[in-house]
Amino acid sequence: MNYQGSRFKTRKFESMITIAFIMSLIFMVFTNKLPIEILYFYAGLSVFAFLLYAVDKSAAQNNRWRTPERHLHLISLLGGWIGAFCAQNMLRHKSKKREFKLIYRVTVAINICILGWLLGEQGQQFLHSILASLE
Repeated sequence: MNYQGSRFKTRKFESMITIAFIMSLIFMVFTNKLPIEILYFYAGLSVFAFLLYAVDKSAAQNNRWRTPERHLHLISLLGGWIGAFCAQNMLRHKSKKREFKLIYRVTVAINICILGWLLGEQGQQFLHSILASLE
């Protein structure tokens, strides 16, 4: 298999994981496993991440100040990885840099693990105490 075919399969796999995650998140919210604020949190950070990538791509094309990669990774780690994934594929920005993609994938894995922890008893207690303090 050539490099192009391999990249296509990787992107297809990443797309399936992203769609499965979104569907799972929605399901967990509607079955009261997660508060709806978590869905809003992911949606808001994803929109922010997409916009951040768009601004960075424009800056790259116009030789302006760039968004540091660590900021892009931080947003992904916090939950904006869905928007980052969409931006990488739709805007074709940061989609070929192997080191960047590797770190991005690690941030996705860590974020999913954190969400998994939030589904457990300790995570649920933590989440409810945070949400209660915001009310």
